[in-house]
Amino acid sequence: MNRPSPLSSRVAYRFGLFTLDSSAGLLLRNGLRVKLQDQPFQLLALLLEKSGEVVTREEIRQRLWETNTFVDFDKSLGVAVLKVREALGDSAVNPRFIETIPRRGYRIIAPVSLAVPSAGSNQELVAPPANATSTQPVPHETETTAAGSNITAKVHPGRTNRRRLGLVIGTLAVMFGMAFAAFRFHLIFRPSATPIAPSRQTKLRRSVAVLGFRNVSAGHDQDWLSTAFTEMLNTELGANGDLRLVSGEDVASVKHDLALQDEDTLSRSTLSHLRSSLGADVVVVGSYTLLTDSGKNRIRLDMRAQDTGLGETIFEDSITGDEKELFDLASRAGSRLRESLNPSLSLAPGIDSTPSGGSTNELALQFFSQGRARLYEFDFVGARDLLKRAVAADPNFALAHSALSSAFWGLGFEALARDEGKQALQHSRDLPQETALVIQGQYQESIDDWPGATQTYDALFMRFPDNLTYGLQLAGAQLHVNPTNSEQTLAKLRRLPVPLGDDPRIDLMEASALIGKDLPKARAAAQEAIAKASAQHATLMMARGYGILCQQDSSAGVSMDQSISECNLARDSYNSAGDQNNAARTVNDLAGIYYQHGDLDKAEAMWREAIKVFRNVGDTEGLAASSNNVGDVLLTRGKLEEAQKLLRQASTDYGLTGDRSGMALVTVDLGEIALQKADLSAARSSYQRAIAMGTQIGDKSVTAYGLAGLGDVLMQQDQLAMARKQYDTALNLREYLGEKQTILQTRVALAQLAIEQGHPEGAEPVLRQCQDQLDQAQLFDDELGTGLLLTGAFFDQMKNADARKEIVAMRPLEEKTQNRELQLRFSIEFARVLLAENDLPSARNQLDTVVRAAEASGFIDLAWNAQIISAEVQGKSGDRASAIHELKSLASRARSAGSLLRARKADTTAKAMANPG
Repeated sequence: MNRPSPLSSRVAYRFGLFTLDSSAGLLLRNGLRVKLQDQPFQLLALLLEKSGEVVTREEIRQRLWETNTFVDFDKSLGVAVLKVREALGDSAVNPRFIETIPRRGYRIIAPVSLAVPSAGSNQELVAPPANATSTQPVPHETETTAAGSNITAKVHPGRTNRRRLGLVIGTLAVMFGMAFAAFRFHLIFRPSATPIAPSRQTKLRRSVAVLGFRNVSAGHDQDWLSTAFTEMLNTELGANGDLRLVSGEDVASVKHDLALQDEDTLSRSTLSHLRSSLGADVVVVGSYTLLTDSGKNRIRLDMRAQDTGLGETIFEDSITGDEKELFDLASRAGSRLRESLNPSLSLAPGIDSTPSGGSTNELALQFFSQGRARLYEFDFVGARDLLKRAVAADPNFALAHSALSSAFWGLGFEALARDEGKQALQHSRDLPQETALVIQGQYQESIDDWPGATQTYDALFMRFPDNLTYGLQLAGAQLHVNPTNSEQTLAKLRRLPVPLGDDPRIDLMEASALIGKDLPKARAAAQEAIAKASAQHATLMMARGYGILCQQDSSAGVSMDQSISECNLARDSYNSAGDQNNAARTVNDLAGIYYQHGDLDKAEAMWREAIKVFRNVGDTEGLAASSNNVGDVLLTRGKLEEAQKLLRQASTDYGLTGDRSGMALVTVDLGEIALQKADLSAARSSYQRAIAMGTQIGDKSVTAYGLAGLGDVLMQQDQLAMARKQYDTALNLREYLGEKQTILQTRVALAQLAIEQGHPEGAEPVLRQCQDQLDQAQLFDDELGTGLLLTGAFFDQMKNADARKEIVAMRPLEEKTQNRELQLRFSIEFARVLLAENDLPSARNQLDTVVRAAEASGFIDLAWNAQIISAEVQGKSGDRASAIHELKSLASRARSAGSLLRARKADTTAKAMANPG
């Protein structure tokens, strides 16, 4: 491709989330300017100009350094490359954009598209909110994923970084469909089909579903040929583009729902059901057997095509060929079948049957066929192992790399999935354009290049406007770029003739598009999909619909009983469809509902149940998320050591999958454990790492968690002005993201800071307002924590009666909570009420119990707080000398740990006791 020079023409290059406008000198990420010095900018422009090609070091020298410029070239080039990678968030070890070619130069490896900059693109863009990192992307107003997915902010009472899992169809989203769509064209590759011109009323091509072939040989070692023949026949039938092939994924799903085995012929009722559920005009079935002829192994393939509308057989034939010439056998079988379905093709010129872009390696073909079949069965571990063997047998087998990428996605290994997607893309250059575009779209999704993926799927859908898969892939990609365009694409799909225009997957995608914009309509679309899927007995589609309802219930404000019912229906439907992985992911979300309503026992039991399934199916991402959630439960219960152990394991698992957001959130949790233990140095280090990780990956929510945690540490260190700065920055980010629960929590933290700065009267109205909002949201643990701070504010203002009234009002919430920290804090404030009422023995007993429990759980700062109040009780009882001694000793311990706020409070209490006048 000849590209204009970025230094002389007005051109913009789009790659991933980035756009480089050469004439304006701008590098943008999701519309936000990324700062990049001139020389690194020129280097990036040069690499983009020659994307996919190796740009030699000498070319770079000539372009970027004048002939009579004397510099340390190697050092200067290294610095420039480093600056570019820092701006892109790229890695030299695992590159997504710039690949180092040792001793030669560099190459852009991400897909690059050209765009014409808008007239105003050289103007300064609107800045993000104050304190937001300039290189982070601006989130869309509606942050959605493809059908069935909702990877949301982590929400639960008191602690808001619980990990939720999108369903695999959401995390893979259209990715999975792309991979399966790619499979059905392949193994024998043909010249590109003639495109179908789009029209106002799209005319459907005759649709064919190849259901598979029965092995009638004595042994099972040839079972894999059923899948291989199916794929090869799909390739032959789709070669000229005059037939529309039903995807293997859809065929596998319907066969599972009907408990349909490979048969030689099908009944009228079965054919009728296949017509309505698959939209297939014709189905192909048959059998094969291994023959021995003069010492040579031969295979006979028997085929039968049946018309689903007439319920009759319209073609049958037998083909025999050498066992080692499978491609020739499939080619002859496909040609005869295709001619029977469209007799005019018998006059068409012959098509070269050379598998130019597939693999002629029979071993690779066998492993690929077996691995692809495992993918349809949701056995990602089995698929991964077989597909690894396929690419080992033939490293240039693009489709095997593509399938292996999907297997890694299913297991949560995002980095490995991207690597295999890149391999597939690199080996797809000789494939027909349609196949190459499918693989390109898959890779673009894996690197979050949604504008590029949109262009790719738009090209496919324009060529084949009756292909529902391509239309859904386009709509899914558009959700990340322009949701309005996604809605328009879905409207086009609905105008397709029945049954395509009435497919439940359109409703599922519409539900995803409406999430965050109009939840009632999103739920209605999901319910419509469920109704259609139920009529078709399409279990997997029903599961996906219920999955959307389950994941949105907390936001939609439905009752707990309804939420639990819909989540159970999703789980049961996934299990019925044979999809254990998504069933476990639904259990993960169902456990979150119980957690939000304070039932830690049920939540923990369900998360542990999910862990067993994730471990069994090999879903490391799911295992990490559920382990993280159990760790949060243990932390909430006050079992800090157990929580720390499980969270560290979750961090390791997140690291294996490349989930940096997960790793950052675990780091936040570990920081909280250190904070509870009064290990402020470790806590500060954890929160700072979380901030750095969140900033690097552009995750504002993660960054805000780290900032809020760092504010907690600084407050304990009595650096109150610096603490306020962290809280303010976190609040700005959270208001920008619209995270209602965390916004309230940050305002409560700022109110606590005002109390510590000696302004309880200013904190009081803020705490009351937050308390009311938390009560309305039924976030009862947060409401309890806010009430306890309000009680303290009353005591600081000598409003003892108001404090007593507040603690009585909080009693019902305390009786329900299973949050150990809140239970202990309530006991401390209740002891202060007893102290104010001069019930010193009861206060002392209460505080002694708190100290023992807090120390046993590892809540060191809580124990110190209780000991300060206990010393007040002791002094008021007449033993001021002992009380002052205890306070000075405590102040010394707190000061040694860096907890200067607690030390200051102990010192202030001791001074007041020593000078009572």
